[in-house]
Amino acid sequence: MVAGRELTFAQLQRLPADPVALRTWIQARVETGDGSLSSRHAAVTDALANLLMYAPVPPQVRAAAYRALAGMPGIKSTGKIQDRRGREGIGITLPVAVGGENRGDPHFIFDPKTALMLARPRLGAGALVLEAGWTNVAPRIPARP
Repeated sequence: MVAGRELTFAQLQRLPADPVALRTWIQARVETGDGSLSSRHAAVTDALANLLMYAPVPPQVRAAAYRALAGMPGIKSTGKIQDRRGREGIGITLPVAVGGENRGDPHFIFDPKTALMLARPRLGAGALVLEAGWTNVAPRIPARP
């Protein structure tokens, strides 16, 4: 899901590979709560982060998303940080929506060598990415304990 919309694989492959064009594409499609500029920035920032975390996009689009995200207001790097498994990456803190608390904890951690997400520490107990790649095998539903 990007900017509140389900996209097909083909649509994801055609996303703009230019940071300004990608941000503009997302801005035209995000839905914001109150329509304010800060709400719109938060929605675009969240869409870019979700694009990096969940969407199978080409490397050029991934690079554009990182560059677009870096240009958004309030984005901060926490520098080198380890995820819960001890993998080292770069922590990124996103601006928090009005009323939220920003303790300086990273919103996501990425590996600067591969540009892949390692974790989203703020999702519940913290989402870890253990493996990312392409497959043609259907997912296996785990058995109940």
